[in-house]
Amino acid sequence: MVRIGGNVARPGPQSFKEGLTVYQVVQEAGEHVLGIGSIRRVNLFRAGEKRVIDLGTPEGRNVPVLANETIKVPGKSLPGI
Repeated sequence: MVRIGGNVARPGPQSFKEGLTVYQVVQEAGEHVLGIGSIRRVNLFRAGEKRVIDLGTPEGRNVPVLANETIKVPGKSLPGI
């Protein structure tokens, strides 16, 4: 299981499978539907540490997610961010 929250259409637990990326979890939760979440500042909580990921970059789109991690999509602070 992976948890996702913040500015997404379907927050809450999601199924985990090996090879899943943070980008895929965010897309599955419907960030693109609301359009108010910032994919440039996605928070990944891993082993007690917070990592900020820019899903607008190729590197950011390929960050793997591990079982029992939490992802939070913050709101946009400025248009396009």
